[in-house]
Amino acid sequence: MRTEEFDYTLPPSLIAQHPSPRRGESRLMVVHQRRGVIEHRDFRDLSHYLNQGDLLVMNNTRVLPARIIGKKETGGKIEMLLIPPIEPYKQSPVSPFRGPHRPTSRPHDDEFLCGPRQCPHAELRHGMQAWSFTAAANGTAVEWEVLIKGSRKVRPGARIQFGQDLHGEMKEVKDGKGRIHFSGQVEAMDLLRRVGRVPLPPYIKREDEPLDRDRYQTVFASREGSIAAPTAGLHFTRDLLQSLRDQGVRIALITLHIGIGTFVPIKARNVEDHTMEAEWVEISEQAGLEIEQTRARGGRVIAVGTTTTRALESFSDGKGGVRSGKGMTSLYIYPPYRFKVIEGLITNFHLPKSTLIMLVSAFAGKDLLAKVYQEAVDKKYRFYSYGDAMLIL
Repeated sequence: MRTEEFDYTLPPSLIAQHPSPRRGESRLMVVHQRRGVIEHRDFRDLSHYLNQGDLLVMNNTRVLPARIIGKKETGGKIEMLLIPPIEPYKQSPVSPFRGPHRPTSRPHDDEFLCGPRQCPHAELRHGMQAWSFTAAANGTAVEWEVLIKGSRKVRPGARIQFGQDLHGEMKEVKDGKGRIHFSGQVEAMDLLRRVGRVPLPPYIKREDEPLDRDRYQTVFASREGSIAAPTAGLHFTRDLLQSLRDQGVRIALITLHIGIGTFVPIKARNVEDHTMEAEWVEISEQAGLEIEQTRARGGRVIAVGTTTTRALESFSDGKGGVRSGKGMTSLYIYPPYRFKVIEGLITNFHLPKSTLIMLVSAFAGKDLLAKVYQEAVDKKYRFYSYGDAMLIL
């Protein structure tokens, strides 16, 4: 399959440069796959398409202010996007989907997602080479992978200063990517929280603003580790989530920390020749149980976003459910992938020739999605991260 088959023409005026005036005030295109019918609604109408007993699965990752400006020894400025390091546990590597396990515990996610009662979340760590997100490896010294703006002017060994208390040394630089070793009086993570900027995608042609600190996060974001937002979740308000719960719709949380694997452009001529970079996934025992119970009661499992979809499909047990656990996934979904877990998808409108549009094409059908995108252009939907949404059932 040729990558250009997933191209389409989009007027630049339809690329959303700001979020909607209020969270949740987006349009919603509803796509009925079997009938090929398209409806045009508002996102607040989502409840009309969900039934008691359905399950929404959401990605609770939190976006780091990972865009940072440093100063070179020559005095010139350099802009970097820091990609959080992943630190391996000292365990024997076996399959991430099988093997011995032992229970651990973790803090509860936002209670409003679970209702007034506490959520008794537990997790299982499988006998695998497990991984965890970490801010530093040895005190304040740690290496981060970085994307560098204007990387041709930076060479390995260059010293970059970030404020008074932190500096970094470039270890390698190639094709806009590199590695930087931090050391100093503060940890890189602390510096990001203090002076880091929201890593808005490059098609948003403006500098980040104070509103982005709130609007480029979901209301259920709780676990730091992403360099981009799970954008389908940006439409949900706390009021809408409570209303859905009151309707009998269940909500489960998983984690996929979004790295460059999600949005790196496909350069291969053929779809099959692209390789996804691995990203960190964690699925709790509670989330797996919610999916199992949803299946038992005849409800639908509906993924909120492509990252949630990849997480669930990566940990599929082959029987419609998922195995709890944590690990890296490089699952690359494109037609004619056969979905094993999800039965519905809420997603935004994505870039042409991206892994995201290929995943949605695999779910909706390539021909139907081409029709959907043309309809979205004709009806002047807003596209990409801060754009409108679609529900595919």
